[in-house]
This record gives sequence, structure tokens and C-alpha cells, in this order.
Amino acid sequence: MGITNAVERLRNFWIFAELGDRDLAHIGDLLLEERVQKDHVLFAQGDRPDFFYLVESGLIQETGTDGTGRVVLRRTIEPGGFLGRWALIHNRRRRATAIAKTNTHLLALRGADLLALLTMYPTLQANLVRTDIIARLLAIPLFRHFSEAQLEHIADLLTVVEYPPQQTIFRQGEVADGFYVVDRGQVLVGDRYVTAGNFFGHSALFARRSIRQQTAIAQQTQVRLFRFKPDAFRWLDELRPGFHREIQQFDIQQHLRKATEFSHCTADDRRLLAGYVGLARYRPGDTLFYQGEFDPTLYFLYEGAVVASSLDQQTKKTTYRHLRAGQNGIGFGQSALFLEEPRDVTVQATAETQLLYLHRADYNYLVQTSPAIEERLNLRPEVQERKQIKPVDWMTADEHLLFRERRHPFVLSMRLSFPILTLLALLVLWILHEPTEQGILGYLLLALLFLNVLWLLWVYVDWRNDYYTVTDQRAVHEEKTLFIRESREEAPLAKVQNVNVSQQFPGQWLGYGTLVIETAVKAEVSKLKFDYLRDPEKVQHLILTQTGHVKAREILEVRQTIREKLDESVGGTLHPLVPRPAIPWPPEETRPPSAAPNPLRRLYAATFGRWFWIEKEEGNKITWRKHWVRLLWRVWMPSLLLLFWIALAIGVQLGFQKVHWGLIAVWVAGLLGLAFWWWWRFENWGNDLYSVTNDRVIDIEALPLGLRSKRTETMFDRIQNVSYEIPNFAATLLNYGTVIISTAGAEGTLNFVYVRDPQGVQAEIFRRLAAYEDQQRRRQQEEQWANLPDWFAEYDRLRQR
Repeated sequence: MGITNAVERLRNFWIFAELGDRDLAHIGDLLLEERVQKDHVLFAQGDRPDFFYLVESGLIQETGTDGTGRVVLRRTIEPGGFLGRWALIHNRRRRATAIAKTNTHLLALRGADLLALLTMYPTLQANLVRTDIIARLLAIPLFRHFSEAQLEHIADLLTVVEYPPQQTIFRQGEVADGFYVVDRGQVLVGDRYVTAGNFFGHSALFARRSIRQQTAIAQQTQVRLFRFKPDAFRWLDELRPGFHREIQQFDIQQHLRKATEFSHCTADDRRLLAGYVGLARYRPGDTLFYQGEFDPTLYFLYEGAVVASSLDQQTKKTTYRHLRAGQNGIGFGQSALFLEEPRDVTVQATAETQLLYLHRADYNYLVQTSPAIEERLNLRPEVQERKQIKPVDWMTADEHLLFRERRHPFVLSMRLSFPILTLLALLVLWILHEPTEQGILGYLLLALLFLNVLWLLWVYVDWRNDYYTVTDQRAVHEEKTLFIRESREEAPLAKVQNVNVSQQFPGQWLGYGTLVIETAVKAEVSKLKFDYLRDPEKVQHLILTQTGHVKAREILEVRQTIREKLDESVGGTLHPLVPRPAIPWPPEETRPPSAAPNPLRRLYAATFGRWFWIEKEEGNKITWRKHWVRLLWRVWMPSLLLLFWIALAIGVQLGFQKVHWGLIAVWVAGLLGLAFWWWWRFENWGNDLYSVTNDRVIDIEALPLGLRSKRTETMFDRIQNVSYEIPNFAATLLNYGTVIISTAGAEGTLNFVYVRDPQGVQAEIFRRLAAYEDQQRRRQQEEQWANLPDWFAEYDRLRQR
């Protein structure tokens, strides 16, 4: 048993591409060589399976029939191919007869050895079973009439090919050598764009001369295609009556014309859109997406029917809505695509369903290519209105703005009332005084009028600088007094416990009130207040809706974990695999590459920066010291005294003709004392450290020489909210302030005082906090449901007793 030169020979089979030389040598020890003559029957349909075969040279023809004698399976296996695996994997009889068309050299592997290798090498199992290819074919409307068993055969007929951007796939005038289905990517065929789920290259195969009438070129990104040889394509037409007609009749631009969202677009717009809109197919019972899922995709239902269900997290009631494709089609997902909101419903197909879909990443590139299309979209008024809201600079990349508004104008009118009255009084005085009088009164009134106008402008700007903001992750109160102070209080929506609204006179008449967002902090309740808020009940509903989305996402993650565990253990039903986005765009850079520091910065970092740093990153830990202003405040007195002491020594020495050792001793003692004082102040500043890691925040306060040390830590799961305050004009000018970390633990509140860039410190803590919570939630779900397959296995054993 075994073959010679196993590694070199097995490298000719693509199914072993991911395996190393040692693995291939092991497989080679299990193989048997077999040579068969032309017309030799390798196995017959209905036989019990025994071997899996690799074709090293020659040709094998596989043919299978149904009960009526109609041929339902036919393919030719060339060198580098394989056959006989399905009967061994599924433990069933051969579904086809295999006959050598030429003298053929085979490598045979016993069935038991094949099953053992599939367990040992998951990549080999994936290449042989081709579950991803079959699942992808399930999601392509062109193959909707084929069963899963037929798709297994079709997966064997196709070849996966990839083309880089701008690569020519075939040229006009060439002999047609294949039919292509787009897995992912964008192709320009003549003047027509196609993308995921669409197809091309069939017209020439149906024609008598089989000459290409168009040129096909891969477009902006790499393209992945399923290629069928001409005989395989014709076999599909034989296997499925009407396949020819369905291919010729499909027109994606005609379907786009019926979509409400694109009804105002021009013919050129729709031609371009066809290159970004994918095709998808779902079977009855398949789920398109779940409530709470982040799926920024617009769907257009052009055939079939779906049911949309929504679970109210407060009342636990579920509402249903039935959507059926009509003459004009039905679209859903505007908020998901254009506002990037999580899904508020679960959508499940109730019939054989076909859709067009446009993903956010594809839409972004479409708009970059043709900005005018965005202006011609026909969107719902509320979506169009919210689409105009621009994100705030402190928001994270995956955060979406839902609401941003100032206090009610009534507040501005109250604040302006006294300055306006003062201005009117000054104007009256200006009118009443004698303009011919030259003196200090006239100049004084002019100065007061000018200052009053500045006062009015300052009050207006101060009102404009304060904002109430709600995103899909947090509620924020921004308070900024021009040139004086700045603060930002926040409450993560995942921590919100209650949202209360109160309105009093005259707020009930004028339409404003107070919104209070409560989060738990230690034994008390932290409150974020939005006072003088216009239409507070609307904002209350918005926040409660978003907290419901957060809970729905948590429920969704639990269900996904359960499905994954069950699929791993007992195997699951194949689900249609729809690539979203349809085009594999390169990942966006989240952070621009940092420029190399200039020579002066490098010199400073190598010298003074080793002692006077105020921010340091080491591995996954970032540490801040207090701002250098705080250091100057602590060392200015000893620094001045040191300079004075040195100058005094120089002056005294110059007044004497000879050295006075007694004075030198006194001077040295004083110098050492002042230097120690300076060092003590510096060390006291340097020993106060604020740190954040991937799972906690740390506050360290320590006196020099180890006289006293205090270290306070709190884990991220205890943090309720993080806010910051820039207290005065100097802090605004020099960009330092206090970051306030409110916790639900015994440590209460941690304050990072005098830190540089408090906005950046707050953002860094929030970023790490979000990553930690996501990791913890996944870990808890993994631990909670890890034994789920064992429970079902034990349940089955109990039932069999």
C-alpha cells in the first residue's frame, strides 16, 4: 500500500492545496494505484461504495439516471479531478455509473480512510464537500429550480476562477469557451454591468457559431466567478426544461425600473446601478435577517412573499406584516441602508422568493462613481430628513447619529431678555443726551452700547454651543461656555434603566420639557438631564427604541451562538449564502498611518521625554500623567529659589577675594535642600498615574520614597458612564481637564484630573469599554451554550430507552 513520489504527485490535485508535505506523505501511504482500460466500468449506479478515486491521467465519464431512465447526472472527470466521494460521505449507494473513456491511471483511497482524513483535515473536507459553493448556488435565482442533490452535482461541474481588476475575461470575436455566474465582484459585459448573482456569456453558447459578440472586463475590484464549460452549460439546459428561456428573459434593469427608491433615476443611472445591485434567492422558511441585526442593505422583492415580524421588548408582543411582490415590486430597508440602523423586524420568506439587494458598501462606491444618483433617489421624507444630519466629530466610526438639538428657543429668549432691555435703556439714554455735548458721557454710552452688543452675541453663541445628542450607542449632553469651560456628560444606552419626562407651565404650551436618563451608579442613580428639550416625549421614545435594539442584538447573538453550536455538533440545513456586500471592496483604513516623528521629536523622546512624558502607550496599556501645567504649578517655587540661590552664591563669591569654606558648606547644604524639594515636587507629580487597559481603569497616587501609595482599579463591567469637564479659560486654551468615570462598584467615581485632551481620553475609554463588553458577552454566550449539543445528545439517548 502506498505510492511513490506522493507529495509531488498529490500537488497536482487542488483539493490538497492547503496541506503540508508531511500531510501529503501520510495520505500517499494510504493510496492504491489502479490502471484501467478504456470502457472499463469503475462502478455502477446502485453499487455499495468502497473507494474514493483521484484521476491522475485519462478521462472518466459519470452518468446517472432516475427511475424513468432520464439522465439526471452527467460529467466528465479530467486529470486533477476526483469522483466517488458522495456515496461514502452520505453512506448511500452510488448515484451514477463511472466508465473510463480512455486508458486511465487512478489513485484509490478506501472509504474508511477517506472519512478519517476528512476528520483530520478540515480544509480537505471543505474542498471535497464544497458546502460553501452549494450554499452559494442556493442563493442564486438562476438555480432556484434545482434540488440540493442536483446542486451537489452542479458544484462539481463548475470551476471557481478569479480575475484582478481591469483584467479581460474574454474578448469580442473569440470562440465561446464557457458560461459565467458572478459569485462576487463587478464585470462590464459590453455596455452592461453585472454583479453578484448575475451571469453572462450565455448568448454565444446558444448561437450556432459560438463567437463572442461582446468583451467582458473585470471592473474595480477582484472578481470571483463560477465558470461552466460549454458541455456543462448545455447539460444544465437539458436537466432543467425552460433554463434557456429563463436566462434569455432576465433583465435586471427592468426590475430596477419598478423599484420605488429608483423610480426617479434615469436609464443611465439604472444601467450603472445594475453593477452594484446583487441578486438573491430564498426558499420558504429561510430568514433574510433578524430583528436587532446590523444589516445595512436595501432589498427589493420582485418575486415571492415574506413575513416581517417585530417583537416589542417591553410588552413582549409580536406584530406581523405580510409583503408580497406585486406589479410594482416592494422594497424594504431604507433606514438600514441610508441611516445604517439595526433591523427593527425579522423577515422570513414564505414562498420561493427572489430579490435585488444593495449593500451600504456598494452604495458608497456607487455614489462616489456617480454622485448625481443620490440626488435622484426617491426616499421616505423621514429618511431623507435624517440623511441630511451630519455625524459629530467625537463619534466613533461605527456610531450613527439619531438626534441632535439645542435647548428650546424659549431659553434663548429668556437669556436675551435682560441684555435686550439694557440695550434699549442705553439707546434711550443715547437719544436723550445732547449730541452737541462733547465729553466722557458720549464716549461712555458708545462703549456701553458696544459691550452690550457683544453681550448679546455672546449669549446667542453660548446658547448655540450647547447640544443634546442621541446616537445608537449613547445619550450625550454637551455644555460649552465660550472660552471659559466645556463639559460632556454621557450615558451608554446599554446602561440606561429609566427615561422620564416632566413638563410644567409654560413648557406644556410651548412644547418643551425635561428628560431625565437614569443609570445605576453604586447604590445611587446617576441622572443625565436634558432640560428645556423640545418635544421630550419624542426623544424618550427614540431612546427607548434604541435600548430595545440593544436588547434585541443581545438576544440575536444568543440565538446565533445556539445555531452555531448545533451546526457544529449535529450539522445543519444548508442556508443560502448571499455575499454582502456584493463587491469585495478593500477595507477602509480606520486610522491614517502615523507619520514618522521629526528629528527634534526623536531627540526629545530620547532625552527629556524619558522623564517629562504625559502620555505613554505600552502594549495594550495607555498611561497618562497630569498635564505639564500641573507640574509647573508644583515646581515653580523651588525652581525660582534654586535660581536665586545659585545667583546669590555667584554674587557672594565675587565679593570675596578668597574662598570661604564655611559659606560654601552653607550654600551646598541649601542647594541640596532646594534640589530635594524640587525633586520631591517632580516625583509627586510623576507618581500620579491614570491608566486604561483592555479590561480596567487604574488610578495611582503615590508619594515619593514609598511613604504612601493608593491604587484604585475598577473593571470595565462596573463602569456606567464616562464624562469630562474642561473647567476654565486656561484649561480650554491648553486643552486639559477632568475625565469623570462613574462606576457601580464600591470605588464610586474615579476622576482623571488635569489630563491632556480629556475628549481623547474619554473616547479611548469608551472604545475599549465597547470592545470589552462585546468580548465578554461573546465569551459568556460561548460558555453558557457550549454544552448545548451534549444536552440534545443526552435527550436523544433518553428518548431511545
